[in-house]
Amino acid sequence: IKEWLELIACFLVDQSRSRFPEVESIQFEPTSAKLQQHTIEYNIRLALESSVALPPWRGNRSTGGSSQIISLVKEYLDQNYHLPLSAKIISQALGFEQSYFVKMFKKYSDDSLPNYIRNLRITRANHLLIHQPFLSIQEVCHKVGFKNHAYFSRVFQQVMGTPPFHIRDM
Repeated sequence: IKEWLELIACFLVDQSRSRFPEVESIQFEPTSAKLQQHTIEYNIRLALESSVALPPWRGNRSTGGSSQIISLVKEYLDQNYHLPLSAKIISQALGFEQSYFVKMFKKYSDDSLPNYIRNLRITRANHLLIHQPFLSIQEVCHKVGFKNHAYFSRVFQQVMGTPPFHIRDM
């Protein structure tokens, strides 16, 4: 019941912002990880729903428009890579079974969803390291959506071939 109430609260805040612009100043921050996940799911669905017809909320498969859905998901990821996104969250938001959505993403993007998100984050981190040298590596790590600094450094070196602190020395 608590989850549903939190989800309804997110929905009501979004609805009131669209109807009453003065409510825009009210900041609604999710207090629990579950509420944050619901908020992200809702925002993903809201962002994509205006451009493409999505299936009803849970467990359905799509018969058409899959490449368009994947391209819209990629656009969303390009703008929101810093959020805690996963295949589970995205597939639930769009109303697909997770395994089906992961296969569909790989088919239409030639890369797995986790690799796509990881590479996107590392590319953005590289850009920040080069163009904003006043940011610490830890700040860059958090800005692009990584929670663990050591993991970020390891992944950065795997993808870019050099540790993040060497980027500044170049």
